[in-house]
Order: sequence, then structure tokens, then C-alpha cells
Amino acid sequence: MATRVGANPIGVGKSPAGVERVGPYSTAPSLATVPAVEYLGQNYDYSEIPTDPIDVDVALAMSVRRKSIKHAPDCGNDLYTISPIGGPDEQQKALELTKSATPLDRRLAAGDIAILSVDTSHDNDQLRVRLRYRNLRTQKNRTA
Repeated sequence: MATRVGANPIGVGKSPAGVERVGPYSTAPSLATVPAVEYLGQNYDYSEIPTDPIDVDVALAMSVRRKSIKHAPDCGNDLYTISPIGGPDEQQKALELTKSATPLDRRLAAGDIAILSVDTSHDNDQLRVRLRYRNLRTQKNRTA
């Protein structure tokens, strides 16, 4: 009959103090990605925030007015310069200004996105521009 010395199941003197036997390692659990969401106060709803870097760049380019960020004056778009609203070449101007929005212009040049359509509409004398594009890295169609 074997005797065990001490509280350690290995026994004192057979291994360094405080060392326990470790069972087999398991693989880390797979984690599902959860989309980030933002609360939209104006319509009391939630919206998915893009988490792919390409989609983030497109969202930034379409939602920021150029020169409105002091330390990044080139970031954003010039869509606010379209005048008059509802003019005959409004759609063409919106397409050109969307293509020149930064950092969207770099994503176009790198072949990360393809523009599917640029649509304009009017709401209370404000121009609304909707960009439909394809993220060529994830192969998903998106709207900004």
C-alpha cells in the first residue's frame, strides 16, 4: 500500500511545490461575431454599425462633411455643394462627388468596392444621397 505525503496528490518531493497535474488542453470556444449597434434617437430604433474596415471607410466618407473635422480636413464628402436641389444634373453631380469622397476614393482605387448606384431624393429641401455598393472583399452588397 502506497502512502501519500502531504496534501498534494503527486506527493511531496516528487515534483516542485505547487505544481498540479493538468488535464488535456481543449481548443478555445468559437466565438460568433456580434454586430455593433447604435441607437437612432430620431426614429427610436437600432441600426447596425459596420465593423468591416472597408464598410467603415465608406460610412465615414458618406456621413461626414469635408473640412468638418479639424485634424482631418480632407476626410468626408462635398455633397452639400450640389445646387440647385432637383437640378437636371443632380444625379451626375452626386455620383461624381461620391466617387471623390475620402476615404471612399481610396477604396475605389484599391479595388475594395464597386459602386452599384447612387440615388438622390429630397426631404424638406434637403438632398438625400443613397449609395449602394459591393464590398469586393466580403462579397456583400451594402447601402450607405
